[in-house]
Amino acid sequence: MYVYCQVCCAFVCSLWPATKRVVAMDQDASQDASQDAIKGDDMRQLTNQNMGLIVALVCAAACTVGCASEGKPDDGSGGSGGSGGGGEVVGDNQVAIVDMVDDLDDGDSSIPETSGRIGAWFTYNDGTSGGTQEPAANTDFIPASGGPAGSLFMAQTSGSGFTDWGAGMGFDLNNPGDDMGGAGMKSTHDASAYTGVAFLAKGNVTVRAALFVEAVVPVEYGGTCVGGTAEGEECNDAHGKDFALTDEWKQYVVPFDGAAQGGWGQPATFDASMLTGFQFQIPSGATFDVQIDEIGFY
Repeated sequence: MYVYCQVCCAFVCSLWPATKRVVAMDQDASQDASQDAIKGDDMRQLTNQNMGLIVALVCAAACTVGCASEGKPDDGSGGSGGSGGGGEVVGDNQVAIVDMVDDLDDGDSSIPETSGRIGAWFTYNDGTSGGTQEPAANTDFIPASGGPAGSLFMAQTSGSGFTDWGAGMGFDLNNPGDDMGGAGMKSTHDASAYTGVAFLAKGNVTVRAALFVEAVVPVEYGGTCVGGTAEGEECNDAHGKDFALTDEWKQYVVPFDGAAQGGWGQPATFDASMLTGFQFQIPSGATFDVQIDEIGFY
């Protein structure tokens, strides 16, 4: 009888609007409901035809409950596919950026000086002998032409040969540099009014979108982290999320409440009011080509 009801449920549920499906019905409860509905001495006197009719009615009633709770689309809270826990967001489900940090369409290395922000893009690497990166570290960052549809410029870095901890690119949110054209000190930017960070990306490697807060930045660069030499005492273990990029432009999101440290450095609490910058970190051993555009808060 249970099998008969399962077949019936499959048929009825196939006709039920897919948008009504939320969580799968417990199979044991369905079986018990079917058995309760058909118990009794009188039921055993029914003909096979009547039995089939009653089972169909019971199944339809049970499936009304089951289909109403059968499997909603994944919202990505487990880590991929949606904005709830960070991940890839595609097509009409893109989050709306309410404060664009940089769309790079001005064609220069500086982020726009809006909402109290000031900073510039840069590249960096572990300095492995023979490693190559474009744009080269410690040189002026020049945006590349192109990007997703309608974009004039994008941030791009490519290279290979870094075998220690890798390479990357990023920018500070509140750092005007120094009078001599040096790196300057990293100050904080308050982004606590927002939910997280969104950006468009394309590439051939996994990158870590890292959100730096004052607590992980070394004191010599403007932060409050005093690094040590023992394992787990290092600074710069920023909160973030890893993304496996593809050869198509897609939007990725890092919600503030879903950003986590890598676990190799000093533990720190994430505080969106104390952001100092964003970085896109590339692991060691990779031959990489990473493109970023339209990064902002949502």
